Amino acid sequence: MFPSPSNFDALLNRLENVRLEEESAEKELYELFKKLETLPVVSYPLPADFPLTRARLNNEGERFSHVNQVWHKPNEFNTGFGRASNPHVNVLYGAIDPYPPNESTDKPVERITALCEVSKIYFTEPVEIESEIVTFARWLPGKKLQLICPFDFSKFETESPILKNMYEAYLKVVEDNERFKEQITRFHAYISELFRKHPISEEYEYKTTALFNEMIISMGFDGIIYPSVKTDLRGFNVAINSEIVEEYFKLFAVCECTHYKKKKYSFLNNDLLTDKIENDGSFKLSADHPYSLSEDQIKQIMDQNTR
Repeated sequence: MFPSPSNFDALLNRLENVRLEEESAEKELYELFKKLETLPVVSYPLPADFPLTRARLNNEGERFSHVNQVWHKPNEFNTGFGRASNPHVNVLYGAIDPYPPNESTDKPVERITALCEVSKIYFTEPVEIESEIVTFARWLPGKKLQLICPFDFSKFETESPILKNMYEAYLKVVEDNERFKEQITRFHAYISELFRKHPISEEYEYKTTALFNEMIISMGFDGIIYPSVKTDLRGFNVAINSEIVEEYFKLFAVCECTHYKKKKYSFLNNDLLTDKIENDGSFKLSADHPYSLSEDQIKQIMDQNTR
């Protein structure tokens, strides 16, 4: 029997009060999500040719040369809880630009979002120039992705056409399920708050969102799309089932950059790049391109913007 609104309210009350630090939390969350899986949620179809970016921070002297170094975490190392991953479900975390080219901001939202997720210096304000090496991998999904949208649609305000489309989908879900309007809105607001939570002090704080993503993947969805807390919700992140990534995704460009930071100013220099990916997944980064600046030019830019 389909649960009544009061049944859903009772389940949501329990979900909001799970003690995540306890050993029984994982089992309790599985049971609750199983009972909640009939509650309608909003999904968004991301086109097969919609690019997304994955960033990785390079260790000292490290350089990437193969697809499997710039996609999801290796399965054998996927042993803990992340915002949308757990030991049972691995994902590729990436960033997308929610603004089409003709309505975009004057900055590359997608790359900034990806950088914010991995950088150790972006949110610092050093007096002298500091730097780090970051590699950006650009992907095409290769198939239309069905993504769940954990957004709080009760606080809707955006210039993003993508989010406007999500909001229209939300209104349609509510219209088709008017009896459960309050529960649908309440659940989206709750799960959205958890995806926005920052900072995270303990790994177990990820359990609810990680197991939620596992549930929706088990239902046939490809992953989730959610706002990036590190860009004040301006950029969007995605977390895609690693099995879908391995089967369909196509890497089409890789760029190794130096990220410079001084005071409040950040600058990315395109050191090495390639758009030639071999059939075996290997690639070779090259400095033979016109998109890199000299050290003197970079210093001049940094000094001009930090006076």
